[in-house]
Amino acid sequence: MPYIDITDSDQFQTLLTRYAEAHPREVAADQAAWAAQARGGKRRPRPMPSPFSRPMPPETLRKILAWGRQHHLVTRRDAEAFAERYGRYHSDPGVVVQITPAPCGTPPREQAAVRLEALLQWVHLTERRVTGGVELLTLPEARAVLRNLAKDPEVHSYPRERAAFLAQWLREQEQAQTRHTQGEPAPQLALFDTNERSV
Repeated sequence: MPYIDITDSDQFQTLLTRYAEAHPREVAADQAAWAAQARGGKRRPRPMPSPFSRPMPPETLRKILAWGRQHHLVTRRDAEAFAERYGRYHSDPGVVVQITPAPCGTPPREQAAVRLEALLQWVHLTERRVTGGVELLTLPEARAVLRNLAKDPEVHSYPRERAAFLAQWLREQEQAQTRHTQGEPAPQLALFDTNERSV
């Protein structure tokens, strides 16, 4: 059986699906926890389109990668590199998505901007080049791209969740910049907050 290329979003989803099929009780517990959060008012009820569809903590990912290695689905080198990259990407989007002033927008003027490629790299957990060029987007433009990605039924649920979170994170950064210019302290954003927020 050929190894799964976990740097590819589709194949990474395949690994998650195979793990879930081998651990039905764990999936049931995960879905029950999701439903309990919805009943508690912390999250609007919605179906889970696939197992482990929302962003997972690094320790859960390491467990799944270890299972993949035991069953010869992923190589040790790929698993270690992916876990290291996921730890960085999970802990702080700013590691990849850097907000810098640049001339952009219509008409062009200098304002806070991000690279489209960086957005897609963070969403898909990859360091590969994922666009044909380095397109700069204003923060509102970037959030619009991410909102569309989060709603795209052709995209797997895992990247959709990350896209939704990243749109939220960008909104928080923009608000923090506004507060900073007004001399107000900016609150910290908890990564993958269980509370539902609009993006």
